[in-house]
Amino acid sequence: MKTSGGAARRLVSHTAIYLACLAAFEAHAQSICSVPIVVSDTQCTVTPGTTLTAGASQTGVSASGATGVVTANGITINLTGAGATGAFAQNGALVTTDNTLVDTTATTAATIVNQFGLRAIGSGSRITGTLTQILIGPPASGAANNLHGVSAEGGASIELTDATVSALGGANSLDSNAVQATGAQSRVALTRGTLQTASRGAFGAAALDGGAVTLTGTTVTTTGVQNVTTLQGSHALYANGSNSRVTATGVNVLVSGTLANAFRADNRGVVEAIGSTLATTASGTAADPAAVARAATGGRVLISQRSKMSGRGQ
Repeated sequence: MKTSGGAARRLVSHTAIYLACLAAFEAHAQSICSVPIVVSDTQCTVTPGTTLTAGASQTGVSASGATGVVTANGITINLTGAGATGAFAQNGALVTTDNTLVDTTATTAATIVNQFGLRAIGSGSRITGTLTQILIGPPASGAANNLHGVSAEGGASIELTDATVSALGGANSLDSNAVQATGAQSRVALTRGTLQTASRGAFGAAALDGGAVTLTGTTVTTTGVQNVTTLQGSHALYANGSNSRVTATGVNVLVSGTLANAFRADNRGVVEAIGSTLATTASGTAADPAAVARAATGGRVLISQRSKMSGRGQ
């Protein structure tokens, strides 16, 4: 059978396009990650159902570089040592954590301190997740300090939907935040989900040194009392520093620890409530009242669209 010149050219053209597409697909296809999961400018997928362990100063999943990608969906990461991190992205990398659990399984305060659930550092670095669970802290005996559920730093971003984030270091532990964005251009965005802290001076969501946190339909609860050294309360939503901003739309906030505010803005930070419910049952002092919303040293608190406030502390 003869093939006309035009048909032959079309066949060659279609074949070339197919081969080019196949080559592109193969170039971008992700291989199965090998343990330990540390990638730099490469891509891999963690097999769903995998359980990883991060010991002292170790990381369960680590990605680095602008083309570094780890798909870590449907897995469990157990934190068993001090300074452990569940998932880490840096230098422009991406980690996805849909339906993933990061859980502290260490049993003493000394082996829990300085743990992070999700941490991203550097411009362009991102972590995303839907139905992600970050449970940092329990079961602990004593006081485990410096626990962070979600932390975006140095221009990184973390975006979560329907996530559960808790940082529960113990009633006398210090500086344990559920969510924080630290540094200019750093951003954390949560849609729905819950945030919880129970330690001294522990924030539900904090924007620091130019960072930004956006919450939509999220429930935030803090129960810890103040840090006895700094007298910092366990504020639910907190902004500190120029260009630091927390924006909360349709959120439900409850604080109960001494000197805690539902909303607090310091040092030219801004906290905004849009159509939200803000409540405190905390006790305060004349010098540091446990108000529902408080701004100090140039901070600003903005409340709009029928936000509701209630306070039953002293």
